Amino acid sequence: MAWNKHRLVTGSKSGKMIQHDVRIPNSIVFTMQEHTQEVCGLSWNNDFTFLASGGNDNLVCIWDLDKNTPRHVLRRHEGAVKA
Repeated sequence: MAWNKHRLVTGSKSGKMIQHDVRIPNSIVFTMQEHTQEVCGLSWNNDFTFLASGGNDNLVCIWDLDKNTPRHVLRRHEGAVKA
């Protein structure tokens, strides 16, 4: 999980990520799926404009959370990305 003010992003074993806006009753804003295996790490940059996700599928994704597709996908890791 990663918090950013009223935004909460969660990752799952299936690779699915969900962005929630905790201010509204039906809190799901976006569902994101780029990872094919478990999401192991989520981290915001210093000014909370981008989110990095790492997974057991050896991917790092950089997300602009105004969209539900990654801005960058880094595929050259040789092992799971956990942090």
